[in-house]
Amino acid sequence: MVKFELTHLMFLVTFLSSYQKIAALPEDIFVDLPMLKIFFFEGNLLSTISEKVFTKSNVFYSFHGNPINCNGNIKWIIEKFRTAVLQGECFEPESLKGRGLKSLKEEDFRYCH
Repeated sequence: MVKFELTHLMFLVTFLSSYQKIAALPEDIFVDLPMLKIFFFEGNLLSTISEKVFTKSNVFYSFHGNPINCNGNIKWIIEKFRTAVLQGECFEPESLKGRGLKSLKEEDFRYCH
């Protein structure tokens, strides 16, 4: 796994980090990126989208090609990213495989605990 660290990038608007085999992001990755508007994180190994990491809802996020597990742990994206641009697909569970993240609804998580 590659360690991810961003510092001194206050004016960064577009962040592209695709196909780097990154499986997790630090919780504070966006803290010092107040100008960020576009985040491409395609083809990595991210299996979950943590609410602690993705605090900015006014950013275009693209997660295509990541093995995202659309279990109850990502239920929060329904409300948080209702008006944001969010791209990517569920990899698991099988019942949601291939389903777009933005198309997820409350009822998709009714059996999650």
